[in-house]
Parts: sequence; structure tokens; C-alpha cells
Amino acid sequence: MKQTTLALFCLLLVLGSFVPISAETEEELMTCIQGEQSQRHVSSVIAGLQAELTKVTVPQIRQTVASSNDVRFYVKCIVDEGSCDRLGKALQSFLKDSRGGCRGCRQCERERVKYVLRNVYCKHNSNVKTINDYLNYDVFITYLGSPVRC
Repeated sequence: MKQTTLALFCLLLVLGSFVPISAETEEELMTCIQGEQSQRHVSSVIAGLQAELTKVTVPQIRQTVASSNDVRFYVKCIVDEGSCDRLGKALQSFLKDSRGGCRGCRQCERERVKYVLRNVYCKHNSNVKTINDYLNYDVFITYLGSPVRC
């Protein structure tokens, strides 16, 4: 079921169509399965950062992006203006890679990064310019496509 849902979602993105997906489908895409392999071999440092993306549960991710204070904390971390926790360092590392796409990440990890970015873009838009200016590229278009759909 997960592969079918994922294939359909990817096809819709490639075709440029966007059909809102249900919360259950979204959660399924962000749920990491033990033993699921990344598409590339990565160093132990990158693997450690990726592990931080999967330690946080999907409900915790939803709660974090719903809180303006939490979003502000992570934005300050990403742009080196505040303290960071391990999850913030992981996000910072992946977003600083201007090639985007969370290379070497498992699909569920990419979906988590995209979920956070989409919520920042759509619900905390005042942070978009700060992040893009710091990174020197449009991270939202790189990860989410253009135009970004809320």
C-alpha cells in the first residue's frame, strides 16, 4: 500500500498536478519503516544526522510546526542565529546542501523535511525570506517545486 501511495504521489508531483492528500496518507509517507534503506550509501556522520529525522514521531513533527515558538527556534538554528538541538542541526545540514533533495535520505526522511518546509512556507511565511537569504538559494522551490502549493 505504501509503495502504491508513494508512486501515485510522485506521479502527481511530476505531472505538476497537486491533489491534497489525506492526513493518513501524509502520515504513511512520513513513517519510517525499520530496515528501510536509503537510496545511497552515506557516511556515518550523515547517517547520524538522518537518524535524528526519524527519532521524532510524526505527531511530534506536527506539533512542532504548529507552534510559532518552535518554528522560530528552528529557523534561528538553521540561520546560525540561535542555539540548536540535534534535530535542528540535522535540518540545518540538509538544507545547507544547495543541491537539495536530502541526498542519501530514505523516502520517509525526505517527506519529513518537505512537510516541515511546506508548513513553514504556508503557515509561517515570514520566515521564508530569512531562510532563503541565509542559504543563498530558494530551498522551498528546490524541495517542494514551483509554485509551492499550500
